[in-house]
Amino acid sequence: MSQNFFNQIAETESLILSETDEERKQYGYRLTALREMKTAVMSCAWCDTEKTRQMVRYINMRAVDAAKYQGISPNTVRGARSKASKRLYDIFGDDVFEGIISGSKRICDRTIVLARVLTKGYDRVENFIPDTVIRSIENKGCCSENQYEFSEIKEELEFFKSYNQITMKENFCRLDADKLTYIFSVLKQNLISDNAVNMDKLRLLGKIIGR
Repeated sequence: MSQNFFNQIAETESLILSETDEERKQYGYRLTALREMKTAVMSCAWCDTEKTRQMVRYINMRAVDAAKYQGISPNTVRGARSKASKRLYDIFGDDVFEGIISGSKRICDRTIVLARVLTKGYDRVENFIPDTVIRSIENKGCCSENQYEFSEIKEELEFFKSYNQITMKENFCRLDADKLTYIFSVLKQNLISDNAVNMDKLRLLGKIIGR
């Protein structure tokens, strides 16, 4: 039986941090993979019920103490932790810790991508593709009968990368609110009024469309 997933995260991190600086630098992506996975786990993005999310909030407590806070029995806490641990192994793979410790680039890369997808919400297409784009694609057909290699769909992947609502929201939080408000106020103005072109708006639009 696999060791509890939550305990394994802590033990694997401790093991890697106990190595020499040279060893850690040689496989620096191992710690990245482990910590990205830890962030995803604690974000509860993988949780299917509020009960599971609540269990994760008290994961660092002893079962007896966590039970008191939740008003349930210690055995119920242990059962919930065991069930959550199994679900996480199902998601990340039974080989995830062995792969991270050994420095498997394939497993570490897979773990990093999966963790980021879960943490940011990319597991649901409507979270990052605008509704108008989804509707336009669905109007062309429900699904494709074909399969393509990555080399054949480069431009199409770039399209989905460009129209990414999650990235836009992240960038929005880093930008100056007053400057955004100024740009938006100009863009809301009429482009042509009284037979004259609004040059402020035209100049901004020129920058936006790359002209």
